[in-house]
Formats: sequence, structure tokens, C-alpha cells
Amino acid sequence: MVLILSYLWLLFHLPCSSKYAKLSFLLILCVKLLEQVFVKLSLLLLEIL
Repeated sequence: MVLILSYLWLLFHLPCSSKYAKLSFLLILCVKLLEQVFVKLSLLLLEIL
């Protein structure tokens, strides 16, 4: 969670000229979120099985 907040902080404190940097941060953010969701889903599946 702290990681996500720091990413967001960096995202909004980057200058507007660095659109590519912002896009890459958003991409990293999405990947991290998907990772967490995937881990939680796999843990749930393990509990069910």
C-alpha cells in the first residue's frame, strides 16, 4: 500500500512534460495491482481446494 502511495506521489510531482514517465508509472502501478489481485485469488483458490 505504501508502495502504491509513493508511486502516486511521484506521478503527480513529475513535471507535465514527462508524459512517458507518467505512463510508465501508471503501467507499473497497474502491474503491481494485478500482481496483488492474482496473489489473493490464488490464495483463495488454494483455500477452496
